[in-house]
Amino acid sequence: MSQISRRNFMKCAGAAALAIAASGILTGCDNTLDVEVTFVYNGKELPLRGTGKVVVGEQYMDTATVVLPAEYQAQYEAKDKKAEVFRVDNTRKAKVELVVKTAVWTVSYRLGEKEVLSGSVEAAVVNPTVTVDNLSKDELKALGEKFYQLPKDAKVTIGNGVVIVPVEKIMGQVKVDYYYKITETVERCLGYPEVVDVWKGTNIIKKSQLTRLEKACADMSYDASSVAQEILFDWADNVVKIYVKSY
Repeated sequence: MSQISRRNFMKCAGAAALAIAASGILTGCDNTLDVEVTFVYNGKELPLRGTGKVVVGEQYMDTATVVLPAEYQAQYEAKDKKAEVFRVDNTRKAKVELVVKTAVWTVSYRLGEKEVLSGSVEAAVVNPTVTVDNLSKDELKALGEKFYQLPKDAKVTIGNGVVIVPVEKIMGQVKVDYYYKITETVERCLGYPEVVDVWKGTNIIKKSQLTRLEKACADMSYDASSVAQEILFDWADNVVKIYVKSY
C-alpha cells in the first residue's frame, strides 16, 4: 500500500475542491423563472406575446429581461422598469405597457429651398408625426428675430431623416412719396403716394417695386432714370422720399 503524505493529500483535496467549484460554474444555478408577457399600448392589448424572467420568490419582474417580438423591437420599449407577475393556470404571466421609442430629429426651417434656421424635435423613431405644435418655442422666437414666421396652416413634412418646416418672410409697409428739388432747401411733392410691402429683414426698396414712379414722372414731365435701383430707408421713420430730376 502506497504512502500518501500530508502534503500530497492537501494537493489532492484542493484539486477536488476546484473541480467541484468548476462544475458548479458550468452547470449554473438559474434562480429565475419564465414569464409569458402580454403587451399593452394606448390601453389596448397588442396581438403578439413575448417572454421575460422573474426571480424566484419575487412578485415583480424586471422589464429589462423582456424579449419583445421582432415586429415590436424597432418601434416600442417598456414604459416602466417593473411589471407585476401573476399566475393563470399554473403559468406565470405579466402585462407590460409599451411606449413608442423616440429619437431627436433635425428640423430645417426653409424659405423655398433655402434653410434659414435649424433646430431639433423629439419624435417617434418609426413613422414619426410632427406638427407645428411640436416645434420649439425658442426656435420659433429665433425665427421671428430673423424676420421669418410660419405660414398659416403650415404643413410639416419629413424627408431623408429631416423635419422640414416651411417659413415665410415677415413683411412691413413703407410709405413712398415722390419729390422734385427746386433748390437745395425747397422741394416740391409730386403727389402719387403709394405703399410698398418690404421684408422687415432688409431696409432696401427696389426701384422695380415702385408702381407709381413712371406715372408720376410721365404726368409731371420728370425723369425717372435718375432714381437708384435700390433705395435705402430707415424703418424708424417708415416714410421714403424718392427724388426725381427734370429732363
